[in-house]
Amino acid sequence: MKFWSRAVTAAAVFGFALSAMAAYAAPTPAVPSAPRSLKATAGDSQVSLTWSSPSSGGPITQYRVIISPGTTRFATPSTHIVVPGLTNGTTYSFAVQAANASGYGVAARTTAAPKVIPPTAPTNLAATSGPGAGQITLSWTPPTSNGSAPNIDHYAITVSPGGTSANVDGQTTTYQASNLADNVTYAFKVAATNSKGATGPAATVYAPLPIGANIGMQPTAGGPSTSITVTGQAFLNNESITLYWDVTSHVATSVVTDGTGAFTKVIKPYAGDKPKVHKLCANVQPHPCATFSLQGLPTPTPGTTPSPADTSTPTPAATETPQASGVRPGGGGLSGLDIITRPPFVFLPIIAIIGLLGLLAYWFLSRRRSTPPSSAATVVHRATRPDYMAPFPTAGSAPVPPRNPAQPSAWDAPVQPLPPAQPYVPPGQSPTWDAPAQPVPPVQPPTWDAPAQAVPPAQPYVPPPAAALPTPPAPAPPPAPPRSVEWPAPPAPPAAPDEPPDLPQPSD
Repeated sequence: MKFWSRAVTAAAVFGFALSAMAAYAAPTPAVPSAPRSLKATAGDSQVSLTWSSPSSGGPITQYRVIISPGTTRFATPSTHIVVPGLTNGTTYSFAVQAANASGYGVAARTTAAPKVIPPTAPTNLAATSGPGAGQITLSWTPPTSNGSAPNIDHYAITVSPGGTSANVDGQTTTYQASNLADNVTYAFKVAATNSKGATGPAATVYAPLPIGANIGMQPTAGGPSTSITVTGQAFLNNESITLYWDVTSHVATSVVTDGTGAFTKVIKPYAGDKPKVHKLCANVQPHPCATFSLQGLPTPTPGTTPSPADTSTPTPAATETPQASGVRPGGGGLSGLDIITRPPFVFLPIIAIIGLLGLLAYWFLSRRRSTPPSSAATVVHRATRPDYMAPFPTAGSAPVPPRNPAQPSAWDAPVQPLPPAQPYVPPGQSPTWDAPAQPVPPVQPPTWDAPAQAVPPAQPYVPPPAAALPTPPAPAPPPAPPRSVEWPAPPAPPAAPDEPPDLPQPSD
């Protein structure tokens, strides 16, 4: 017995220890997150709140609602609550928190202002003509909801145009309007007001309503300058109508129907509208409309553009019906002349003519530059120069006497105009002007035209003794007859390798 009692005692102690350890090791749950989808619906002196459970922190034990101003608190296990006793027109803030074993979590918040709820609009509003001339009788049924009041206090009726208004009690659902014109469509509005003074939306009806009223246009398509004939039928007799394009601010014209409710008017498309389908509508009930397809300006084509040949001589073909692009009236297609007289081929002959003129100008200028000078314009230059081909003086020989310094070089003399042609006079003879002209001797070739002679090796220059006196200069030989040289002179032959550098020639 002692063994079993001891075993039972040990098992109990062991179980208790395990339970304590499990309780100590279990984590504490986190507080819930904020409730979701909180919504407040205002009512008369009350607000209805609805929400969904939070996404985390369950299980939820209860919810707490905090209202301000007033700092009122409510605790509820439900996700819906109605807060009563509020003042209409005052805005209240509402905060809702969820709680679990760890406490309350984050609050969700919203606002609302309680107010008197108006009734809905009356239903089944209708208007009929009569019972007398200029009279319309209205009838309707009460609204489906009276709002925050138990009943309807009265109905408000307005008539336009004219601005007539009237009230009937909440138990009456008919009204008779009088003194109305036969050529005007009126709008009648009826609104309900409950016993708390809240007025709901109005129901609207038009009377008399020409249900079959319509308008038509001819043509139904065209450009901005197209004249359009507009007709209307089945409108009210002698009714004033304004026709507009698309919107009421784009007024096309104003008309008045005749005794049968018809009219006819000629109009044009509204200036500034873009090419597309537009609507022409009437401003009276039932607002009938007609459509018109506005087209853009025609794009000019090469076939309709007159060529230079056409503009020079007008022909009757210019007034005929325009043909398709690329075909001319009265022809069987395109000819060669038609092709070259139209862009871009019309520019090809012009370019060819300009090119020919440029070639002729270039040929004329190059011919003038390459023409050799005429024999009558030959330039003759008379001059003498030292004989560069003479050998250098040998050692001990007398220096060569200088030439007569009195004769200036022809290179230094200014260019003189050629004197008039005179008969040739041989040297040493006096001119005889009356003697017959003598033939001009042939021109002697200049010395530099002769073939180059080999120059002997240069000898070193030996100055004369200091005591020696210079010999008197020998009398200068008579000057050689001037030699004429044609200009330009032929180029000098290339110098030998051992010759001195070339000296300037008279032709340089």
